[in-house]
Amino acid sequence: MKMPDPRFEMGAGLERLADQAERMLAALPLLLLAVLVLLAAWFIGGWIARRAVLNRISKRNPFLRDLARATVRWVVVALGMIVALEIMGATKLVGAVLGTAGVLGVALGFAFKDILENYLAGVLMSLRQPFAPRDTWSSTETKASSSRSTRVRPSS
Repeated sequence: MKMPDPRFEMGAGLERLADQAERMLAALPLLLLAVLVLLAAWFIGGWIARRAVLNRISKRNPFLRDLARATVRWVVVALGMIVALEIMGATKLVGAVLGTAGVLGVALGFAFKDILENYLAGVLMSLRQPFAPRDTWSSTETKASSSRSTRVRPSS
C-alpha cells in the first residue's frame, strides 16, 4: 500500500490566486466607473432634493419637505446603483437584488405591520395638517374617532 505524499503542493493554489488577481485588475476600470456613477447619483439626488420645485410642492406642508427630499435622493441613488451594477456586468445580480427587495419588502411589511401603519398614519396626518407646529390643545371629551384619526370639536 502506497502512502500519500505528505508534502503540500502550493503551485495550483498560487496559480488560481494569480488568475483571480489578474481578472480583478482587468475589471478595475469598470469598478472605478461604477463607483463614479454611484457618487454622481448621490450628488445629483442631493441636488434635485434641494431644488425649489420640492420647496414649492411642500411649501404648504413643512412636515413633508424632509420626507420628499429623502425619497427623491434615495430613488436617484437606487437608480444609480442599478446603472453601476449594469456597468460592471452584474446583470444577474441586478435581477437577484430586485427580486430580493420585493420578497424582503413583503416580509418586512408583515413583520413590522404596526410600525408601518403608525408611520403611514403620521404621513397621512401630516398631509391633512390638523395641527400646526407648536399647537397645544386640551380636551376632556372626544366627539368623533376612528382607527385612523380623531377629530376633536369644542363643546358647545
